[in-house]
Amino acid sequence: MTSKTTQGAAVTADDLMRYTARKVEIRCLKQQLESGELLITDSVRGSCPDFPYTEHNITIQGYDQRRAAKAENKIAELIAKCEAVDLWLERLSSENDRVLFMRRFIQEWSLIKLGMEYGISDEGARKKIERALKKYF
Repeated sequence: MTSKTTQGAAVTADDLMRYTARKVEIRCLKQQLESGELLITDSVRGSCPDFPYTEHNITIQGYDQRRAAKAENKIAELIAKCEAVDLWLERLSSENDRVLFMRRFIQEWSLIKLGMEYGISDEGARKKIERALKKYF
């Protein structure tokens, strides 16, 4: 289900709920690119014309450009989805719903903590979130 109230990039309830997981994945992929985990090593065994019966081991190390390009594309895709959620939240007309969504899905507050904030039970907080989700998706 996509958002009913905003234009531009379509935001789904799933996008909202997976926001923090995507932020973590972006961090992990960037770390992978920076740490050198994408280096590949290959060993080759062979002989040369001068010494045809003597084996030589050669180790080759390089950067796996295909995996790096895939990681960079994935990072760009995840960033675009997170930015769409950020923009969608900014455009919400209800400040209460915006704060509720931010605390639950962006800051990952528990239902108990949300309930305490609003002076209701954790079940009441769950219902409040469900009603807000139904309102927009």
